[in-house]
Amino acid sequence: IALPEVASTINKQMFGKIDHWIKIIGPTNVPRKAVNIEAMEDNFFELEGTRIEIMPKIMGDLRYNTVVWVPSIKLLYGSDVLFNESHPFTCEITADERKQWLKDVEMLEKLGAEIVIPGHQKPGMPFDSSCFTYMKKYLAATEEELANTSTTGEFFLNMALRFQGSNLIFLSNEMNAAVFKGGRDWEWRDDEN
Repeated sequence: IALPEVASTINKQMFGKIDHWIKIIGPTNVPRKAVNIEAMEDNFFELEGTRIEIMPKIMGDLRYNTVVWVPSIKLLYGSDVLFNESHPFTCEITADERKQWLKDVEMLEKLGAEIVIPGHQKPGMPFDSSCFTYMKKYLAATEEELANTSTTGEFFLNMALRFQGSNLIFLSNEMNAAVFKGGRDWEWRDDEN
């Protein structure tokens, strides 16, 4: 199940994304056929008596993401909005959208979740609020390095040095550097309409 607009985006983008990712993670790690996504009528559902809330249109590494909040146990699943010790894609959205991403991270932090599951994190990191601090620092650093670097290599190196030990360095950080400073085409906007 998914919210109607999310179901539509998944159905439009699924195989384009698979074609890209199969080259990176291999053919055994991606779905082989489309899944029928049913549109939800409300922004919540109940599972065994527990209310699970779906928070739509939260800015993250792609416009937009869906976050899951389970208020009864104060659990937040951050999808591609929250990362922890893991370089996020920041290159698929505009500067204004990155500002909104920061605001949305701050809004999610105010929920007071006790268990926070980022969409991506370095193995061994706790499922706690440390991802909020990481994301706020990373988004600020992205803007600083965009302003202070002029080449792909400079951007890549500076972000790698600022976030030493973070994973996805040769995936997300490389992609960010290539798109921001190297002119690499990476445009998924056509699939959103």
